[in-house]
Amino acid sequence: MLNKLSLSAKLTLCSALIVVVCLAVSIVLMAQTTENTVRNLTLEQARAIGKAEATEVQRQLDIGMTVAHSLTQTFAGMRAKGVKNRSAYDEVLRQTLLTNPVLAGAWAGYEKNALDGKDTEFVNGDNPSGRYLTYYYNFGKGVLPSVITAYDTDQTTPETDWYYLPKRTKKPAIVDPIGYDIEGNIVTLSSFVYPILDENNNFLGVVGVDMNLNDMAASFNKLTVFETGTVNLVSNNGQWVAHTAVSYTHLTL
Repeated sequence: MLNKLSLSAKLTLCSALIVVVCLAVSIVLMAQTTENTVRNLTLEQARAIGKAEATEVQRQLDIGMTVAHSLTQTFAGMRAKGVKNRSAYDEVLRQTLLTNPVLAGAWAGYEKNALDGKDTEFVNGDNPSGRYLTYYYNFGKGVLPSVITAYDTDQTTPETDWYYLPKRTKKPAIVDPIGYDIEGNIVTLSSFVYPILDENNNFLGVVGVDMNLNDMAASFNKLTVFETGTVNLVSNNGQWVAHTAVSYTHLTL
């Protein structure tokens, strides 16, 4: 069939075939280029969202550490001035929550007789040890007082890191989040803790604040990058802080 065509017809046919092949190759290359461009833009936007959220998380965590540090300095200053009135220390914790509504708790726990040497005078049903173990919390119903009760359990578990980690290291710590069952609702808290040390660097106790991570997790869950992606938060120890299917260690207050 091709042999019957004239030279000019053959040349025309070959040129047409070449054009078709070139067009096909161009379409494939353009499709690949477009796909790469879209993917790169998608990744860039995802990175931008991640960076913005990371900055906001860091800002909130910085608040926790800053307030905890200020509390420690206040307690140390009161001790240096000889203040032993427990009500005065209570008021400092209460005012801390009133002036920092982003926080869920402010608390302090001392070793036996380390605050005022009068533990026996404060023994009661809620506090059988009499130690200074005061916890102020605000879970949406105002600032309320309570007593820390989980200080004498297993010292090697994450649930007691808020006390025994700074006791062992004599350094500040951010404790991984733990879920607490409060009136039937799981409230996930992360603690920011500083050790209280005397002039000889002896451990006296801890001062700390708690941050409610439920709102943080809820804000992450609302972020659906390109309608299908998710934004999650993981702690330094590899524990999920905010995830659509996260499971926490639960404690009951």
